Amino acid sequence: MSKYVLWAITGAGYKIRSVFETMLKLKSELNIKITIVLSRAGYEVSRLYGVLGKLKLLSSGEYYEEIFVENPIKPISRLPGRVMLGKYELLIMAPTTANTIAKIVNGIADTLVTQVYAMAEKSKTKVIIMPSDISEKTITELPCIIDHAIRRA
Repeated sequence: MSKYVLWAITGAGYKIRSVFETMLKLKSELNIKITIVLSRAGYEVSRLYGVLGKLKLLSSGEYYEEIFVENPIKPISRLPGRVMLGKYELLIMAPTTANTIAKIVNGIADTLVTQVYAMAEKSKTKVIIMPSDISEKTITELPCIIDHAIRRA
C-alpha cells in the first residue's frame, strides 16, 4: 500500500538540489506517492536551481502525484481540503523561507503553502520543516540559470 506525502517548496534555494535527491531516494525506497506544492517564489527558485524540470520524476501527474503551483488569480482549494481530511501521512516543507515560517508562527495562512500547513496542523498530519535561514553564515550553491544580462556602466 502506498503512502502519501506532500512536499512544499518555498522561495529558498538553500539545499534544494539535495532535498530533491533525498525525495527521489525516499520515493524509490519506500514506495510513496508524492504530491508537490510550490509557492510562486518556490516555482521560480526551483526553475533557477534546475529542479523544476525534474519534478515529474517525483510526481507523474497521476492522482496524489500531482504538482500544484500557487496562483492567486485561480486559487486551488482541493489541496488544503485533502490535507484537512488527513489524506497525507506527512507534510515536508523543505527548504522553507523565514517568511513562510514567520507566517506559520503567527497563524497566517494567506498562501497555498501556509494554508496546507494550517490544515496539516488541524488534521494532526505529521510535519517536517527545514528552515533555510538558520545561521549567520550559510554556504549554498549557485543557481543554474541566470536570467538577467550583465550590464556594464
